[in-house]
Amino acid sequence: WRLSVEVEKPTFTPEAVLTLLAGADVAFVSREWVLRNAAALLGGEAASRQRQTERLDDCHLAIATLRALAGRSLAAAKRGSAGVTWVCAWGALGAFALTGVRDEGGRVVETRAVLAAASAVERVVDSVGAGDTFNAAVIASLAAGVGAGEALRAGC
Repeated sequence: WRLSVEVEKPTFTPEAVLTLLAGADVAFVSREWVLRNAAALLGGEAASRQRQTERLDDCHLAIATLRALAGRSLAAAKRGSAGVTWVCAWGALGAFALTGVRDEGGRVVETRAVLAAASAVERVVDSVGAGDTFNAAVIASLAAGVGAGEALRAGC
């Protein structure tokens, strides 16, 4: 993979970021972005999923939103065969990823939800740079050839 993208600002609408995400091999979206844009991507399903934000499972709002976003961004994808990973860190709970493999035509032929619990810490001294450090650990791990689950655990 060659390109990573981070969508952090919740004011960016899904439509505003689809072309950018369609060209990425790994895309990071923030928890705040998911909370703000889930309704636009999930419709009525977002309200029922909104309560599912404190459990680390594949029914989480983040996974549902990543699936919807992936579907839309892949429709705009024009690149050939490559792996693709969408990631959302969820603070003290952990992180979520949706992984997929594209076929020769650029379509995702398989996706899988990946979850990683956050590492326990005794005391947070300063959280400045925590997100950048998480992203860097995930990117470095994926570049080293490990799977998304191990990459998330390295970041968490």
